[in-house]
Amino acid sequence: MAHDDAPEIRRIIAERMSPADAVMLLNDPDWVVRYTAVQRVAPEELSSLLDDPDPDVRTAVRERLTGNNV
Repeated sequence: MAHDDAPEIRRIIAERMSPADAVMLLNDPDWVVRYTAVQRVAPEELSSLLDDPDPDVRTAVRERLTGNNV
């Protein structure tokens, strides 16, 4: 299901995956899926997304890396 055609399905899967498994969705083409995966994975997995094309994903990554996530 992590490779479903529908981004909404992939987002839901990202919410339910273990942090280790959610790493696979950090490169998803849909920014909402990436954003959701950012909330799940360990911070040390996030450095590749510091230059993500989406500003919300970049902000979420910076917040996770600095410990300022809400």
